[in-house]
Amino acid sequence: MNRERILAVLYDLAMVVGGEVRLKPLLTRTLQRLLYHTSFPAGAVFLDLPPGDGMLEARLELAVGDFDLARHGGSPLRLPAGLLNGPAALVEDAGLIDALPCAHGRYKVCLRLPMDGRGVALLLSPALPDTELPLTEVFQPVMANLAKAVMLCRHNEAYAQSILSDRDQALAGLERFRAALDASSDGAFLVDPIAMRFVDANRTAEILTGYSREELLGRRPENLVFEGDSRRLAGLFVEMVGGRQEAELDTFLLRRDGSRMPVDVRLNLFASSRGEWLVIAVVRDVTERKRAETALRKVNRTLRTLSAGNLTLVHATDESQLLGDVCQVITGIGGYPLAWVGLLDGDKGLALRAQAGLSRDVPVAELASSCRAGGGCPCGQTLLDGELRVVRNLPEDRCGGARWREEAVRRGFSSYIVLPLHVQGETLGVLNIYSAEAKAFDDEEVRLLSEMAADLAFGIVTLRTRKQRDASEEASQRYLAQLQKTLEQAVAAIALTIEKRDPYTAGHQRRTALLAVAIAKLLGLPPKQQEGLYFGGLVHDIGKINVPVEILNRPGRISELEYQIIKSHPEVGYEIMKDIEFPWPVAQMIRQHHERLDGSGYPLGLKGGAILLEARILSVADVVEAIASHRPYRPGLGVDVALEEIISHRGVFFDEAAVDACVRLFREQGYRFEA
Repeated sequence: MNRERILAVLYDLAMVVGGEVRLKPLLTRTLQRLLYHTSFPAGAVFLDLPPGDGMLEARLELAVGDFDLARHGGSPLRLPAGLLNGPAALVEDAGLIDALPCAHGRYKVCLRLPMDGRGVALLLSPALPDTELPLTEVFQPVMANLAKAVMLCRHNEAYAQSILSDRDQALAGLERFRAALDASSDGAFLVDPIAMRFVDANRTAEILTGYSREELLGRRPENLVFEGDSRRLAGLFVEMVGGRQEAELDTFLLRRDGSRMPVDVRLNLFASSRGEWLVIAVVRDVTERKRAETALRKVNRTLRTLSAGNLTLVHATDESQLLGDVCQVITGIGGYPLAWVGLLDGDKGLALRAQAGLSRDVPVAELASSCRAGGGCPCGQTLLDGELRVVRNLPEDRCGGARWREEAVRRGFSSYIVLPLHVQGETLGVLNIYSAEAKAFDDEEVRLLSEMAADLAFGIVTLRTRKQRDASEEASQRYLAQLQKTLEQAVAAIALTIEKRDPYTAGHQRRTALLAVAIAKLLGLPPKQQEGLYFGGLVHDIGKINVPVEILNRPGRISELEYQIIKSHPEVGYEIMKDIEFPWPVAQMIRQHHERLDGSGYPLGLKGGAILLEARILSVADVVEAIASHRPYRPGLGVDVALEEIISHRGVFFDEAAVDACVRLFREQGYRFEA
């Protein structure tokens, strides 16, 4: 037989062997092509032959060309080893061949084709077919490849079976998942993003919305959010149909009772078991978070106003300029819609001296001139007794005439505060600040604004004194001292805000600040740098205002996620303080006080000299105070344990000079933390 004919046969068989991924089709098609090319009428395949001699029990995988033999497919047969085992050969021993069931002398010739230890193919014929193929040699590479293909098909089928098993487990887990969703504190909605309708909802979703599950299934998702966000939500669903995997939205949930609830919505696309694309919407009530954010924004806004006002006071050289600039700071930086200053004239009436936020055609001057000390309006009462007053129902206010009240209501004013400009027992006038919020001017805001009014009053007196007397140096020193005290009080107020949320660490920031200053003093840092270090220490943990109280005060171990939230406090503190113009790098001290020399700290991973000197000192003081003092999750370990900790990491985590100075303070100079 020519070489081209043999190659054609081998190519045909190779295409069959390489074209199947399932075992039975592979064996069936390969056996059919072998019978075709050899002219044998019937054949059988046995796999996983047992070792041994004599009679062997072998499983018949399949048979082709003999119906009687094929009926035994999948069954074990007892056959002589001489028929099954051995190299490729033509077997013409009738005793061996007749051992096959249903043979009964039907076949006289058997072509045995072994599969490299995986099994054997037996081709059967009543007589030796007339063929030019070298039957015992030509199929050896085919059978070797068939053995490999059998192994690959078995692996593939085992993998497919494992997928089916995983699917069954997933279905069982779905019920458990449903129960977990109902127990979740977050609302969970399943949404068909194409039809824009609810498919399912958990129990918390019913509680949040006020609707039953059945009622929710009859509503559209965009009808449950604040009107201004409904189109945006619908657009997100369209994007997810187009392939977007996840999205977020801060909005208001419209509840059944007509109320609005601030929520955080997280959308995730997934495929259901039926192959449909669905979106799971997780809705979290963020009322408390929004309230905390609002309070923080108010405090931060007032702090910026106070800081800018202090700078204005520092640079002021003229009383009119000072009053005008302070009003501009209040409206421009503080965001209040109107601020004005009225000073007492000779006949005990008020004269408008400065205003900002509204044009001059607004009758503020008329309002100011109508106020008299001891009069019935809030301004007159404040002029009389020197006490501040907050008015929360401006339309019914007794200050000014009808024209002023109409104008105030038209411009959306809801409340205002009257702050006395009071110094050394004398009331100079009033500072009035207006807000569009009815609930404006909470206790902390009032306290900070009162400090600013006191500073303004002091600035007025200082400028008048400077103008009247030559002793400007003494007045300037008192002025700067007052500013210094105000700044310290403002920073202390920030520290107090944190410690009120975390009573277990009350005093931690102050004790850390005092220890840091003592270290700096021992290292020979100049007084100005020591002063900046003190202020940085007082607020180094301000970022913890972003950490939920239940995490700060938890007595047990916290999770990795909760630890990551706590680790964010240096960066949060930096964001809070970065826009306040201190004369020292306070924001960077806050940001870097958890950095370590070897770069293992956070949040920036700074190394060595890249870390601010003040932050390196502060980190040593912070660690010593924290270890020595009581915490919710452990009692205080004492100063000795704290000192051993910084000594063991000297030059690795902590600055060597700062560590040495700290150790000297406690062990040689008798330093002690204040109670």
